[in-house]
Amino acid sequence: MSTTSTTANAVPKLEPQGKKREVGESLSRMAGRRLKRDKLTLAAIGLLAFITILCLLAQPISSALNVSYSKTNASITFLTPSLTPYIGADGVPQFHILGTDDLGRDHLSRLLFGGQVSLAVGFLAAILSLSIGVSLGIICGYYGGLIDDGTNWIISTLNSIPSLFLLLIIAAVLQPSPTTLILVLGLIGWTGTTRLVRGETLSLREREFVVSARAIGASPFRIMLSHILPNLFSVIVITLAIDIGALILTEAGLSFLGLGIKEPFPSWGNMLVKSQEYFTLGPYLVIMPGLMIFLTVLCLYVIGDGIRDAFDPTAKD
Repeated sequence: MSTTSTTANAVPKLEPQGKKREVGESLSRMAGRRLKRDKLTLAAIGLLAFITILCLLAQPISSALNVSYSKTNASITFLTPSLTPYIGADGVPQFHILGTDDLGRDHLSRLLFGGQVSLAVGFLAAILSLSIGVSLGIICGYYGGLIDDGTNWIISTLNSIPSLFLLLIIAAVLQPSPTTLILVLGLIGWTGTTRLVRGETLSLREREFVVSARAIGASPFRIMLSHILPNLFSVIVITLAIDIGALILTEAGLSFLGLGIKEPFPSWGNMLVKSQEYFTLGPYLVIMPGLMIFLTVLCLYVIGDGIRDAFDPTAKD
């Protein structure tokens, strides 16, 4: 033959360089790949993890430095931050790295133990409010009708009451403590999550996979648990990150106003209460708890924003 087959002599085309999205790649895998490339979100996760670990290690760190968050010492009030050990009357060196407050209590120890309280209030109250909000939102969005109308009426009623006024009443009736504050903030903070999840559920219940599951006889509970809830994962994670940051700010504001956690429990909020009176004597008493609140909340907002972008199905890789 004078000619050869075109297919046999065809030169294979080279694939373009760079990563391509795999065919049939799930949204979760695509989101994980995007997060690995998001340096800002990874840095925020690392910084938040570092702050959390430091707060969890408050007791070992305080013991190693031979300091206490509650023990007062009138002879070392407003001790400025220093790496040089302070030798007390007992001859035992004490390392007050961030100095002491007006009562001689170690500021670093109070900062770490206060972080435990503030982070616990933020995380646990957010989880409680998210659990209530997601459950009610899915039920209202799926069933609609009287259940939806009744829940919306309760939400509208609660939202019409000023939050500060409601918290003032609760603080007057109940003794402020970490447990009380977690329950109060968790039980009154679910309304926004419920409305958000309800709207998403109204859209999801009309999708083909939900209609198909209903057609083959799946129970409403199974549909809500196995088909609707997994599709709300990105919304839930983003809402959780933002709510934790907002609740930490709320706890700090309430404690600063005297409506939140009080002594002997330290928190980043109540550490600022007396600090304003002694700002000229010990500016570090104001700067450090304020900085911890700022960094923690900023990290949570950056993480929430990064997760939202990662789970955006319309975003370009």
